[in-house]
Amino acid sequence: MDTTSCPYDPGVIDGELVKRLLTDPRVSREPHRHWPARADGELGDTWSLAMWVSDRNMITTYGTEHSRLRRAGSSRCGTTADPGSPSGS
Repeated sequence: MDTTSCPYDPGVIDGELVKRLLTDPRVSREPHRHWPARADGELGDTWSLAMWVSDRNMITTYGTEHSRLRRAGSSRCGTTADPGSPSGS
């Protein structure tokens, strides 16, 4: 891997590790569900994980919200979601 133009440590961008993390059922892509204190206002914007926990997008959601965001993103890219895909969207 040529890392001369990559500003990140290649160990952090290990494709196999990312794949394992994103497909492991023990790892949630919806961190906001696991920090109710953030939703309740107990953890403010200065909390070190605030940006990550608050982020909600196609990659950090499941189910109908993921499908809705995927369709919106696909239509903006000139493609449509495949209704025959395993994810159902």
